[in-house]
Amino acid sequence: MESEQVEWKESWSDNYLETICAFANSQSGGRLDIGKNDKGETVGVRNAKKLLEEIPNAVKNLMNFHPTVEAVTEGGKTYIVITIKPQEEAVDLRGAYYKRSGSTTVKVTGRDLKPFIMEREGLVWTNLIADNVGLKNISSEAVSSFVKLGQKEGRISSSVDPDDKEGVLRRYELMTDSGITNAAALLFSDRPTGVSQAAVTKIGLFAEEGGRLLMEDIIDGPVILQPEETLKRLLDKYTQPRFRLKNHLERVYVYRYPPAALREAILNAVIHRQYMSVQHTTISVFPDSVEIHNPGKLPDGWTAEDLFAKHKSEPANPLIAQAFHDTGQIERWGVGVSLIKNECEKAGIPQPVYEIGKNGISVIFRSGPWSDTGEEVTEPTIAKKLTPLEYEIYKAIAEGRYTTAEDMAASSRSSVRTVKSALYKLRDADLIQRVGSDKKGTWELVQRPADRSGK
Repeated sequence: MESEQVEWKESWSDNYLETICAFANSQSGGRLDIGKNDKGETVGVRNAKKLLEEIPNAVKNLMNFHPTVEAVTEGGKTYIVITIKPQEEAVDLRGAYYKRSGSTTVKVTGRDLKPFIMEREGLVWTNLIADNVGLKNISSEAVSSFVKLGQKEGRISSSVDPDDKEGVLRRYELMTDSGITNAAALLFSDRPTGVSQAAVTKIGLFAEEGGRLLMEDIIDGPVILQPEETLKRLLDKYTQPRFRLKNHLERVYVYRYPPAALREAILNAVIHRQYMSVQHTTISVFPDSVEIHNPGKLPDGWTAEDLFAKHKSEPANPLIAQAFHDTGQIERWGVGVSLIKNECEKAGIPQPVYEIGKNGISVIFRSGPWSDTGEEVTEPTIAKKLTPLEYEIYKAIAEGRYTTAEDMAASSRSSVRTVKSALYKLRDADLIQRVGSDKKGTWELVQRPADRSGK
């Protein structure tokens, strides 16, 4: 049957030179049969001898390589078999480039063109020297944090000086005599968007799928620090964890989505980003789901099913992947998707859904019911006395989720004035108290004698 490597045509057309070009640009090459219908049945061609001369000449003249062109006779009918080997460099046809996408041939255009040509030439953008970036643009703090974390995990030698910025970059091939690589600028620059607009993550809270944006955060800065900051922001501010008391004493946090699975999905997005893209990673939070979308693509020939099978790791950005591995943020190569699957299974939520699109890859987590383990920290008598908004604010403060009146207003779809009014009512009811100044202080629950004694 027709596939990424096989195509059938009943008769020859010069348009099929595009298919030959696409096969030449693939990793595996391909075969084009002329004289077969779309069921793979041989119908034969009348001008086989002529095609045996014209096709290889056209390919050589227009694309500068030699395909193998043969005539095959089957059941008294002759068809032409054109075998194309993958070429070492990107092949163009009259200045245009083509590639295979499944069983179809597509033209490579726009923002996809430069990465396509670089990939065919064996180049990785993150490995190239960055324009207008020097050692002065690299954050000493980010490099030091990287080394110390790696040393703590035992993956970076204790002999490495965390304050020797240049020495660390050269050790990891992030700097050469020619300059700083794009990978170094992304990992350790305070402003990685100077080399790639894709080097940020945006988190958005939505009332419903397709609904209006209620709240948004942008995580930028050194890419090596972005995953942990993204996870912290996602867990503390957007997915609203609850805590329960275990045995009436121990506080246990409960999340709708397993943190380890979210962390791995975020790491995968950062490490495999298409940094030559203008798109950034987005995390959309809905009432019952979290969707992480990343600009990038699967390795050539892969499908979504291949992600769940045992596979060799093929990081899109090897230098960036190595840095995350040596800090212990990646435990083992090629097991990220399996880890996500196992964590969701342990948490009792549905398996994540992977969607592969032309603009990137999405992983969608669906929430399940809250766990019944332990005793949820609530005060039923208090809840009956409060309005829904007051109780929501009270719980947010109790669970450590409360940040500002502005953020609370966005998440509850109320005005800032209404939120502040609710805060003052809670304060006047002696349920919460302000600790510290109005500007830098925080809201906390008023502790009862029983709370302080642990009873």
